[in-house]
Amino acid sequence: MGTLTLFRFNGTETHKLAEAQAYATRKGEGDERKIMLWFETETDPEPLVRLPDPDELQNNPSAEITVYLDQLDLECFGVREFEIESGYNEDGTSLDARLYYF
Repeated sequence: MGTLTLFRFNGTETHKLAEAQAYATRKGEGDERKIMLWFETETDPEPLVRLPDPDELQNNPSAEITVYLDQLDLECFGVREFEIESGYNEDGTSLDARLYYF
């Protein structure tokens, strides 16, 4: 189904997605109108790549991620990779990325 990759202070951690949902909607007005994709994910309890951690807690991350596109062609929609530099959206004063790590 896919993976959730976290670039952490002590290395790269990868988790297999157990569940994922995606929603698409339009946002904005006129020429500023964008496609907003919203993803919700849950991961398997056992990570694909585990890192040594300073705590004893077993992590099982889930995430909600919003991505904005100028256009979306569902005929050509396949494997895509998105990178979010900041979870806080300065323009919309909202969160575009939320990560739950326990």
